[in-house]
Amino acid sequence: MKKLKIEPRKWVQPDSLVMLTRILVVVYSVMNLILSNRHINALLKLQNEICGFYMFAFVLVGLMMLFEASRMKELRLAVLVRGIVISALEILMGSLLLAIYREGRVLDPTIDESVLVKSERVIWTVIILAFLAVCTEVAAFVLEQRKRKREKS
Repeated sequence: MKKLKIEPRKWVQPDSLVMLTRILVVVYSVMNLILSNRHINALLKLQNEICGFYMFAFVLVGLMMLFEASRMKELRLAVLVRGIVISALEILMGSLLLAIYREGRVLDPTIDESVLVKSERVIWTVIILAFLAVCTEVAAFVLEQRKRKREKS
């Protein structure tokens, strides 16, 4: 019995996935930086001291990822692992910031929720885009490994 060979489509190549990853990273990093004023407005409403640290770390990790995206020109394991780790760190910082916002909402029922909701929407968007960036980085690496394996055999 013949084994079916499933070839990936032409547009699903490791290089195109790396380009997609770079676009996602640039979009979420720049969006996070531009919309950081929403985080600052939410920070001023909360009575939690650690919130400022997490907000600063969230924006700073986004900037780190922006600089890392400029190095994602070729498909190397070290570049992909750094990108995955930094994107995962961005997801972690965003999740911690969301938890602080929710805690602040519970502790202070008189807080203006519209400010928190706007900031939470930005955080969720960044988390989703960072997750997509991780997925495309992993997919690019897997496709590249399969391509190398086929070339060897």
